[in-house]
Amino acid sequence: MIAIALLTLAGLMAGVGLYVTTRPRISFECYEKIEEGMTRLQVEAILGGPPRWEVAAQRPGDVLKYFFSQRKLGESWWGTAGVITVSYRDDVVNWKQFEELPFEPRPATLREIAFPWKKKRGLSFIDLTR
Repeated sequence: MIAIALLTLAGLMAGVGLYVTTRPRISFECYEKIEEGMTRLQVEAILGGPPRWEVAAQRPGDVLKYFFSQRKLGESWWGTAGVITVSYRDDVVNWKQFEELPFEPRPATLREIAFPWKKKRGLSFIDLTR
């Protein structure tokens, strides 16, 4: 009985690890694949899904300062390599931008890596893209 439970747990952990490692990362290489005229679905396929955060700030106040100083139009994907912002007109790309993170990233915790769909409450995980 214990052996079955351990095997099940190991299988679940392997599945989560495979999901986390095979999902496309938010990177400059992915940014370069995005072209004007692409649909929203094509962009999300390149970036591994809808706009999201894969990074948190060492000091959460830095994120708020950035948002209050910038007026970005479009959807943003935040990763450790930088921020990809894409603007659409009639559901096709008409503008894109890649920029370095405006703050020092905080390393992801094991909980965040294992359960990326669970958001921790607090300023470091504010999702302002929705």
